Amino acid sequence: MTLNTWVPIQEPCKIAFGWKDFDLLLISAWTPIAFLVTSVPLTWLMHTKGLRISVLLTAFLAVLGKGFQVIPFGNRKVRNLAINLGQFFLMAGGPVALGAPALVSATWFPVNERTTATAIGTLAGYFGMALTFTVGPAMVPIKIRSNHQNDSHSSALKSSNLVQELDHKIAIYSCFELGLCTAVLLSALLYFPSRPPLPPSRSSERPATLSTRASLVVLVKDAQFWFLITLCGLCWGVYYGWLSMLAVVLADFSVDSVTAGWLGCGAILAGVLPGIAFARFADFVKRRTKQLLILLLALSMLSQLIFSLSCESILPSTKPILYSSMIFGGFIYTGNVPLFFELTMEHAYPVNEGIAGCILQSMANVITLFFYIAFMVPHSNARWMNWFTVGELALCTLGLFIYREKYTRLNLDMGIQREPNRVSYA
Repeated sequence: MTLNTWVPIQEPCKIAFGWKDFDLLLISAWTPIAFLVTSVPLTWLMHTKGLRISVLLTAFLAVLGKGFQVIPFGNRKVRNLAINLGQFFLMAGGPVALGAPALVSATWFPVNERTTATAIGTLAGYFGMALTFTVGPAMVPIKIRSNHQNDSHSSALKSSNLVQELDHKIAIYSCFELGLCTAVLLSALLYFPSRPPLPPSRSSERPATLSTRASLVVLVKDAQFWFLITLCGLCWGVYYGWLSMLAVVLADFSVDSVTAGWLGCGAILAGVLPGIAFARFADFVKRRTKQLLILLLALSMLSQLIFSLSCESILPSTKPILYSSMIFGGFIYTGNVPLFFELTMEHAYPVNEGIAGCILQSMANVITLFFYIAFMVPHSNARWMNWFTVGELALCTLGLFIYREKYTRLNLDMGIQREPNRVSYA
């Protein structure tokens, strides 16, 4: 939820804190910035110290970051600085929060459950992101302005009473999220072992097959690995950058923030259970992950194309078309997340899943950051975002036809002779 706290409540934030679209982009940009800053040390930590220490540190950073955001500074500039600083700390644990699910599935689950476990771990975060589109506007309703009907519309928005009320409600919302972060930290302290008593598969018996340095040397030389994570990074980075700024993007098409919120929520929620179902299907239909990804991305591109045409009024710009195309897109698109993860882990083995996962997520965050920077250009038009998303989905779909997949880890676990061992660099 902390990943997408602010954009769904952008209107109250603009009134209470004096934010502009640039401020919303900046606070969203802390996600890729913090991820890139901490990706190397946290990847090393997961690889050498295991899951427990890494998860505890991530949970502590979340509590620390949210703690900064709830401090009631009287000065608006100081308050905004604290919110941005807190967002950096919140997102600093991203390499573990986003990269650990693949490592957890490889460490704790047998081969016929791995993709499903990855799906549950990754899509749980998207479920929380979906909740922000409804919980945020519900706890910080902009309709509070109706309590000031005696003033004109413009003076009501600027009144100190309204600012104080919205500031108070935002503080309550932040305290609610702080409570959730604290509960996660306490739960991890009570019970979160790094490994199960017995390894669930052959590949998990030797998790640190290569050192961190050797892993990086192996991956740097693997052109197909970089091609795959570039496709994945482009797919995730653009789509979720676009989704996180949906309320801002749709404002150019006269779509109000409430409708934009429900569109974003519906798209993500529609994809959570189907995403797990697609992953479960991939567990049964082994070695067909690439083909399934191509199908999902092609359908996502078609859905995004219909949505973009509707926004431009080339197709009828009606709520049924907007909702159906957006929700169907989420229904189909979200399933690619665990599938891309597992395809990358299979390709990278014997490189540790935590290392490969963090490199994959770093690529996505670099592209997301460029996406935000492009939108920060003065007088930029948000309309290009929709079409850029259509284009990247088409490009990723075509790129997967070129990619040569391999299932090194799966072959080992299934007892099939695998590809020749890679050279281990000490």
